[in-house]
Amino acid sequence: MTPKRIEDMGGPYKDATVVENPETDMGSDHANLALECVAQMTHTADRAKVRFATTAAAAPTTAAPTHKSQWGDGGGQLPAVNKTATGRYSIIYAASFPSLTEPDTDDIETLSFFSALVQGWTTDPLDKIAVRLLAIAAHQIDILVQANGADADVGDHSGAPINVEAWIG
Repeated sequence: MTPKRIEDMGGPYKDATVVENPETDMGSDHANLALECVAQMTHTADRAKVRFATTAAAAPTTAAPTHKSQWGDGGGQLPAVNKTATGRYSIIYAASFPSLTEPDTDDIETLSFFSALVQGWTTDPLDKIAVRLLAIAAHQIDILVQANGADADVGDHSGAPINVEAWIG
């Protein structure tokens, strides 16, 4: 979702008439505040959450992600997760999506990620794993997965795939 301002929602508004009953009528000052708060939430909210399990298959290959995003949760919005080398993965969304905030228009929202928080885990508490963000570029983030200090696709103790989760803003 493209960050919004109150002007994108038609505001600021002015009362056409005096508010006669504040229990049933909302004045424009309250409506403007509510719209401004909603607009500001689009500036900081995470845009997407992606999960996938690493794969031991040789690169290049893909991993099977699940995701939730502001553009939808279906297959049409699903990002590609590409393994580019041992322990190196790229999450790539489409460059743009139809606007959800302007559904009656042909507006297109171009993705431009600002940040990402990544983490990883296995089912074995003895695995020494680390997941790091390497780069963010427009609609792609690159991730490094390591086990016991070396680039890896499986836990160093368990040999199990490493579950990766990315919160993308």
